[in-house]
Amino acid sequence: AKLNEYLYYVNEEAQERFESLIVDLAESHGLTEELKAKDQMKWISLANYVANAATEIVESEVIFK
Repeated sequence: AKLNEYLYYVNEEAQERFESLIVDLAESHGLTEELKAKDQMKWISLANYVANAATEIVESEVIFK
């Protein structure tokens, strides 16, 4: 029971941090709807970078701390 509680807490914390990072990283790297309309390939590349960076940060800060 304690393990499930702990895993639930870590999952919640990781999800919240990931969502926050996505917003911050997207903004700081110019990932906008305007870019999506203008240059879809660049937008996709940048979106993948942002998602990967957010995942790595969450793994180091929350999951593997």
